[in-house]
Amino acid sequence: MDEMLVNILAGLLTSALGFGLGAVFTRVKISQRLGHIERLLPADRRVQVVLPSASVGDFAIKGEAGSVATFPPNVLIMPMPEGSGIARLVLGLRSLPRKVHILLTTDDEVSPEYALTFSIGGPSVNMESRRLVDHHPQFKIVYPDHEASFGAESYVPRRSPDGSLQEDFGFLLAHTEDGRTSIVCCGVWGTGTESAIRGLLDLSDRRLGSRLRRSKDLFIAFQTRIHGLRTSKPQLLHAFDEGESLIKIDDEGELSHGLD
Repeated sequence: MDEMLVNILAGLLTSALGFGLGAVFTRVKISQRLGHIERLLPADRRVQVVLPSASVGDFAIKGEAGSVATFPPNVLIMPMPEGSGIARLVLGLRSLPRKVHILLTTDDEVSPEYALTFSIGGPSVNMESRRLVDHHPQFKIVYPDHEASFGAESYVPRRSPDGSLQEDFGFLLAHTEDGRTSIVCCGVWGTGTESAIRGLLDLSDRRLGSRLRRSKDLFIAFQTRIHGLRTSKPQLLHAFDEGESLIKIDDEGELSHGLD
C-alpha cells in the first residue's frame, strides 16, 4: 500500500513538474516572438485600439425582396479581414506574460490618456488613422482607386480578370511624440490591413522592431498573396525611418539592410 502511494505521488509530482516546465517554455517562446510588442508597452500596460467602421446605414436582407434591415449605431461594419486582424492583435496582447489592459474604441472616442494606440484601417474608414497618416507626408493612398505609394515606391494590388484581388499591401505607420506612440495598421484593402497586423505581430527583424518606439516616424510595407479567401504570410517589402530607406527587397527578392 505504501509503495502504491509513493508511486502515485511520484506520478503526480512528475506531471506537475512537466506541466510547470511546459508553461514556462510556452511563456519564454511567447516572450521571444512578441518581445518587440512587449517593449512597446508603456509602464501602465494600457493600450487603446481604435476600430475602423464603414458608413453603412442599412442592408438588403438576402432572400426577402424589398426587405431592409437597419444597423444600430453601436454595431460597427468593417471588412471581415480587418475584424480578423483586430482579433489577432487582441489575442497577441493578451498572450503576453503580464496582463495588458486593452480598450477598444471608435475614432470619435479616442482618449489622450493612453501612451500606446493602435489605429486599425486606413483613412477611408478611420478618422484617427487619417490624422496620424499626416505625419508621413510621403505616404499617399488614393480613393476610390485604392492605390498607395510612399515616395517613389508604388503599391497597386494585382487583380484577376473578374476583379478579385490576387495580392494586397499592408502598412505600419508609427509615430512617437512626447512619450506617446501611435501605430496605424492599414492596407490598400482590408486584406492589407490584416497583413499589416500579422506583419507587426510576427516582425522577425529585432533591430526593426526596436525602432517602432524610438523612431519618430517609421513606415513599414508588407505584401500578401491572395487565393480566394485565403491569404499568405506577409512578406516584408520596405521600411523607411523618417523618409530614409532602412530595408528594401530588390528585384531578385534579396533583403538589403540599412539598419545601424
